[in-house]
Amino acid sequence: MNEKVLCVPEHALNEFSYPFAEGFCVWFNWMDRKIAEINYGFKQIIPYIVLRDTTGKILFYQRQGNEKRLESKWSIGIGGHINYEDFKQCKANHKTLHEMYMEVLTKGITRELKEEVGIELKDIEPLKFKGIINLGDSKVD
Repeated sequence: MNEKVLCVPEHALNEFSYPFAEGFCVWFNWMDRKIAEINYGFKQIIPYIVLRDTTGKILFYQRQGNEKRLESKWSIGIGGHINYEDFKQCKANHKTLHEMYMEVLTKGITRELKEEVGIELKDIEPLKFKGIINLGDSKVD
């Protein structure tokens, strides 16, 4: 089975000043990851979380692992694709589309934290949107 990931048309990023506003969610699409990786008309939604310790120091590390394009690059946080399995685990009683997708993003980042650094969060505070990384300088931006 092909992994489906959450994507948005690239042009939609320029149409909203606060991208996770209610209207932005109508642009969300589930796309086969293999297609999303080569279709530059779409951007993959990849939530990213920065971890700090109690002294305020930020976790950073040099990447290793499965994806060649990321190997040896430095990261200051944990992130990963939102897949359709994250969506299937969500509650069905959301009042708005925005509320539902915020839960999907929370499920995805919670899964990534467990996979990448072994942190399991039982109760996570609601995500706070801080901005978008959309440089376009490389295939990973």
